[in-house]
Amino acid sequence: MDRDADRAASRLFPDVPRHALVGSHPRVDVVNPPQPNGEETPPPVPVSTPDVALQMMPCLSAFLSAEASDQFYCGLGQFVHHQCAPAPGTTFNVETIGIWERGPSSTQADSARMRSLSELRLIDRGLLVAFLYTRSFLDRKLGQAFASMPTKSFDGDGTPNPDGPVHITGMSLELRYPNQIVTTIDGFDERPFPDVDFQIIVTYTLSINTNMGALACDSVPQLSPDLSWFQELIEYILSPFTMLITALLAATNGSGSGAPGTVTDCWAEMLAPQDTPIPGGQKFVMTYQDVQVTYEGVVLIAAWPPELTSRTPSVEIIGPRNLMDTVGNGAVGSTYRVELHDFLTPVHIQWFVDSNLVAGGEGERFVFRNITFLAPEGKTEVRRLKVSAEDADHLTAGEEISVTVTSRPPPGLPR
Repeated sequence: MDRDADRAASRLFPDVPRHALVGSHPRVDVVNPPQPNGEETPPPVPVSTPDVALQMMPCLSAFLSAEASDQFYCGLGQFVHHQCAPAPGTTFNVETIGIWERGPSSTQADSARMRSLSELRLIDRGLLVAFLYTRSFLDRKLGQAFASMPTKSFDGDGTPNPDGPVHITGMSLELRYPNQIVTTIDGFDERPFPDVDFQIIVTYTLSINTNMGALACDSVPQLSPDLSWFQELIEYILSPFTMLITALLAATNGSGSGAPGTVTDCWAEMLAPQDTPIPGGQKFVMTYQDVQVTYEGVVLIAAWPPELTSRTPSVEIIGPRNLMDTVGNGAVGSTYRVELHDFLTPVHIQWFVDSNLVAGGEGERFVFRNITFLAPEGKTEVRRLKVSAEDADHLTAGEEISVTVTSRPPPGLPR
């Protein structure tokens, strides 16, 4: 691939000079490049790229009331600009929506954001909707996901354990034209002496399953050096951040649904959830037609308007079913993850151990909790871990699992 050729001009903002494009949260101080003859020219008018953008035809006003359209925009976030006007190189009106995670740093920066709506081109014909996720946005979300992991240490089999010998120290990504996302995970294993540094590199190739209208993703993991536990570890640490972009696709800040995130579906559920909850117990079902990856970001193209169907919420608890007290004090804990399907945020979640409420609060697509179980010293007992959830539409669902807890006898007593 000729990366220099790919970067010669913006594919997303075809009529904007490269030196006029600024980031999503810029200081607007663009300076015009010096001319060969030494003459001074006015600096270019800056255009601020959004974190996430949507573009569709027809415009929302063609089939939604003004009140419904306003609810849609408000649901996307606090810092949203939108317009219905021709895109660059077209004569028909398209709806362009720019979403920024943070407020503008100045009135000039806000004006640069507004200009991006007129310069962005994601679609070239009607009855389509396009979703753009910029590189800076994906980088930032990956960093937030890494920082929010309840533990970055694991046992040798990939089980989360704050005292485990395997440690993750960082995560990063690279976008490769035309259809690849490369995720790199750095860490070290302290079981040998000296410690062994490792790097997991997972190359995801994106495509569209035309029979299902869904984003497909093939993954090729590589590990240096070769360690036997990496498959379980990859599945654990990569699936949590699949929740982080899904909420932006929903008209009312809902979260997506679908199968649990694994290495197999990898980025597919994160970037292109087929089910997007909306108020009233319903959801949009998207049919995707194309995916494009460049160094600037990832673009998904889908049919518009989507199908509207009823939601059926469900809850899944993921975590160990057998725990051993290694200290001998009758208490043992582990990290459990709950995946919420077909829920509209905010979702109120409660955790119970043997009918006793042990934790609660609001949750997103994936929820982590450190749960502690008690068992008499020297005994093995079965505990019931239950999670119940209620969403913004007051729809409810839950799951209950059995956890076998083994406690060591007190020191000095036979086992």
